Amino acid sequence: VDGNVNIKNGLLRTPGMNLRTENIAGNLTGEVRMLKWQMDLTTMFQFPQMSSETIPTMTVQLAGPLDRGVVRTDTSSLEAYVAKRIISK
Repeated sequence: VDGNVNIKNGLLRTPGMNLRTENIAGNLTGEVRMLKWQMDLTTMFQFPQMSSETIPTMTVQLAGPLDRGVVRTDTSSLEAYVAKRIISK
C-alpha cells in the first residue's frame, strides 16, 4: 500500500492510493465524509499477468452511508478478456 490520504474538517480524501500484490495492482481514489457518514470511493484493479493486448481491469465503487454502502462493480474488461481467450481456443 502506497499513497496519500488527506484529512481536514472531517473529510478524508485520497487522490490515489496504490494497492499491489504479486498478481494484481489497484488504485483507490475518493473521499469519506466522516461527519455526514458518507463515502464515495472507487478502486480500479488491473491484472497485468494476464497476457493480452490490453491489461484487463475491474472497477469497484463504494458509495453511500459507511454502514450501508452500495457496491457497484464493472467487470466488462475482464469478461471481454475471458471471452476472447475462449474464442481463440
